[in-house]
Amino acid sequence: MPGLLCYILNMRQLTMRELQLREKQILLDFAKFCDDHNLKYSLSSGTLLGAVRHKGFIPWDDDIDVMMPYDDYLKFVKLFDEQNRNQNYMIYAYELGNFPLPFAKIYDKTVTLNRGKAEGFEGEEDFLWIDIFPLRKTYDDEKQHLKAFKNTKHYLLKLRGAEGKVYTKAHPWLKILIFPHYIFFKIFNGKYWLKKLMTLVDNVDRENINSNRYSCYSWGFGEKKEWIEKASVMNRSRVEFEGDMFYAFGDTDAYLKQVYGDYMTPPPASKIVTHTVIGFDSHK
Repeated sequence: MPGLLCYILNMRQLTMRELQLREKQILLDFAKFCDDHNLKYSLSSGTLLGAVRHKGFIPWDDDIDVMMPYDDYLKFVKLFDEQNRNQNYMIYAYELGNFPLPFAKIYDKTVTLNRGKAEGFEGEEDFLWIDIFPLRKTYDDEKQHLKAFKNTKHYLLKLRGAEGKVYTKAHPWLKILIFPHYIFFKIFNGKYWLKKLMTLVDNVDRENINSNRYSCYSWGFGEKKEWIEKASVMNRSRVEFEGDMFYAFGDTDAYLKQVYGDYMTPPPASKIVTHTVIGFDSHK
């Protein structure tokens, strides 16, 4: 089927390595935009892990994640959408009203992906992307932070339930048990639960305007794993990623240990998870 699709659309299928390098180009342009506008960002999650452990992508990964302090994130979304200086890119974000999740994506319209659209992602296109996650202020007290995360997770689960993914993939017997919950989530729909989530996160942010901790409530690992020191967010380091230098948290070791534990030891083959994305170069 992929070969037939290439023939019909006159597209060339890209190897995983080519997809990685095209994603890296999105990252390069994103980083330059941030530098030009004095906006802070940091590589995060598996991207930062790959930078530290492999000096680039984790070999079996094809994803790029970055985080930004919320104020800079809002400025970035607005400026990038307004200027859109590269016509090959487009940005989807909750704040722009074109994306049903609480973060942003930059898409490269020159690379088309062959993957099924997820239910509830009406605004999302099948193009290559990088993810941009906002870092929000959280409590300096660990117990208060964990309580706030638990509350945000409550709405995230309802948001995922409204999308229908859990229900459609469940065992037939389990579907019978969770059907009332599925209907309840669908009646209120994802927009309702997303608004509830954002209201809660906004309140936490406002309560902690002078705190020394950040967290990625929107879609991160959550709990203590991303309870990040303000100094590490603001006083950044530089790391090598695929031959170029990018910003990272000041204390990358502390961040990676919180998220992954012994992060320098690769996981066994049985625990390696890859994305099943097939990409095509759509340049004519």
